[in-house]
Amino acid sequence: MRTSKPCARPSSPTMPPSAPPTAGKTSIWSTTSTTSAAAPASPSPPPPAKRCSAASSPKTTTATPRNRQNSPPTPTPPSPRKAKPNASPRQLSAACLVMAISWMVTGVSKYGTTGLDDYEPGSNGAVLRNLVGVVDPVQMGQIEYEALVKAQDKFIKSVGDDTVLSVELIREMHRSWLGRIYAFAGALRNVDITAPPHGEVPEFRFSHAAFLESNLAAFEANQLCRYTPCREKDLGALALQLAEVQAEFIMIHPFREGNGRVARWVTDIMALQADRPILDYDFEGVNGLANRAEYYRAMHVALQRLDYGPLAHLLIEAILRAE
Repeated sequence: MRTSKPCARPSSPTMPPSAPPTAGKTSIWSTTSTTSAAAPASPSPPPPAKRCSAASSPKTTTATPRNRQNSPPTPTPPSPRKAKPNASPRQLSAACLVMAISWMVTGVSKYGTTGLDDYEPGSNGAVLRNLVGVVDPVQMGQIEYEALVKAQDKFIKSVGDDTVLSVELIREMHRSWLGRIYAFAGALRNVDITAPPHGEVPEFRFSHAAFLESNLAAFEANQLCRYTPCREKDLGALALQLAEVQAEFIMIHPFREGNGRVARWVTDIMALQADRPILDYDFEGVNGLANRAEYYRAMHVALQRLDYGPLAHLLIEAILRAE
């Protein structure tokens, strides 16, 4: 069983502002301004969050300093469904396969960037520079998928029910997954990235690269240390915890590629710790496109309004779908 170092929670953490950045300005949660061709000088990042013992950090669903003053209400679960008689959250390889298939995407870069960027020659900007010389995004998607299955199996077996998840562990997970594919595996990105519009969801700018370390320190203290090891038995409260962890990690977007899959991977581990199955998002079924669109909309609400309720409701459905 893998153990992790004691976790900490700051008594008064330096957290990013809750309001979205105004045009032409740079904040903790923004990329460089799009109003100027030249990237403006980055402001000095805030000091990293201090650490204290994990034992003193109560695992509640109250709002963190970045959230609204009042926590969103616990979502009402849909009609309960009985778990399948033979279903087990520890059916490792099969569960990992389901998880990886549901996340399978092509290797096409989904982001707009500022600053240094590097694509594989001959890929027409569709595939990031890689260690395997692949220029076809479909082929890269298959390679990433196969590597993800192996990495998930490894970590779901090694991360114990009593493990406090950490940023160091998440970086190790990313490195284990993509280490033979990309040189940047496990490393924090050095470019600012923007998610392009997706259907009804407008463009969104993630955390400025200069603030990744301090933002991750706050994420570890205020989400990972509070909610892991995950012991929540109430389905609605659990879904809110998972939604908060997913949204806060996505807001930071620490890696050049694979952030969404890592975010869902982390919350799947949390679900297993809470004796729940790996979530089934149903992204590849008959309603896959509609489910993806709904997920993106709920994530956008969480990121822009700090309202985790819609995302938590989808996670409840994903848990019940898997049982």
